[in-house]
Amino acid sequence: MGHAGFWKRLVAIIIDTLLLVLFNFLLGFSLAFCALLLGIDEESLRSQGIQSGFEFIGVIIQTCYFILMESSSIQATLGKLAMGIFVCDANGNRLTIGRAALRCFGKIPSAILLGIGFLMAAFTENKQALHDKFANCYVMSK
Repeated sequence: MGHAGFWKRLVAIIIDTLLLVLFNFLLGFSLAFCALLLGIDEESLRSQGIQSGFEFIGVIIQTCYFILMESSSIQATLGKLAMGIFVCDANGNRLTIGRAALRCFGKIPSAILLGIGFLMAAFTENKQALHDKFANCYVMSK
């Protein structure tokens, strides 16, 4: 068991992103279908904030996906599972929900810094990205 490299992590996030895009598409399609059944036009959806509400729900679900999956007994998102990697604390234990949330929200500064926080996983000794360092956790290969 060793630290998961940058490329495995990248493919895992691509898989997760594709799954979440599909989910958001289905959520949007459901909204459009329900609106069609109720006779609500697209302009009304926007002006009444219904579309924004669904987008907000999508963001909440995506955030919960990462936090709950990485703090679960499988310690991985579906993308990480597909790549044979998982997230753990410094002792190899699963993350608490708080630590998984810190890791999830720690991705914001990683992204704001032009992605450099993510690239750190390619160059640091323990293959930790900035958000891993924030949460004091590691991504390991099985």
